[in-house]
Amino acid sequence: LRGFPVGRDDGPGAEYVLFFGGAGALAPEIRRGEIIVPSRAIRGEGTSFHYRGRAATPTPAKPCWSSSSGP
Repeated sequence: LRGFPVGRDDGPGAEYVLFFGGAGALAPEIRRGEIIVPSRAIRGEGTSFHYRGRAATPTPAKPCWSSSSGP
């Protein structure tokens, strides 16, 4: 799940756009089908390193994170 503000103009449009996707989990207590909001991601697909350096850690957007009950 990823939400981010969309640029505004004078026309109709959306305030936020959400991305829903799949992910793997390393914690056995997370069961298939559960909805989670991750606190960070591990990149390894090979493409995202070209957009952000290797040191960058992907994190959820603040509006999504602040509305959850996670850590």
